[in-house]
Amino acid sequence: MRDHLSPLARLSRAFTLLEIAVVIGVIALLSALGIATMQGSMPRYRMVNASKQLKGDLMELRMTAIEQNRQTRLVLGSGDADYLDPASASQGSWTLEVGNRSRNSTRWRPTGESGSEVNIAKDGNRPFPDVSLMPWGSFAGPGRNNTDAIVFSPRGWVENPAEDFQSSGYIVLTLVNKEARAKGINDFIEVRVARSGLVDLEAALGRDPDGGPAGIGGATTSGAFPGGAR
Repeated sequence: MRDHLSPLARLSRAFTLLEIAVVIGVIALLSALGIATMQGSMPRYRMVNASKQLKGDLMELRMTAIEQNRQTRLVLGSGDADYLDPASASQGSWTLEVGNRSRNSTRWRPTGESGSEVNIAKDGNRPFPDVSLMPWGSFAGPGRNNTDAIVFSPRGWVENPAEDFQSSGYIVLTLVNKEARAKGINDFIEVRVARSGLVDLEAALGRDPDGGPAGIGGATTSGAFPGGAR
């Protein structure tokens, strides 16, 4: 009987089980490499997102102060004193509040009806596993009862005293990738708040999870943790 199959069909019939096994093996290997790469980049991806969360919250407070003609503030809650220990649990929290006056507020309330606390710990309401907020030292804050707070005026300016700003002219909060620390890599992002109320992000490595430019202000001048920690 004459074979009416096309040349392509005849070729496909010629594939052996060995050739099919090789193809499946190559696909499995490429998949495994892709998963490993993705798993390695996830902590950095989460750190980038956590820094954008903090920046977004600060910018939201600035706009709320301008729109409502009242003071607003970001109150720092917990930082990770063991940020250099990759085995310790991640920590970091802050709250968003609006005052009752344009100056010298005596009462503060959450900015949102459902609450205003942001907790980035693994079991927090905005979890970013393997990411921590580094200790910030101490912020005096303007006036009374504003310790560890960044306060915005209705003009959008930061009201904190000069001693809360670093020599660079910024109030600096730092988020760290603890998974990278376990591998001996100092990977962190600084959230920098200027007196004008504008917020920038500076990455120690200056790279995003895909290896391209981070798009968050480039790299810090030093690969070491702030304060001289290694």
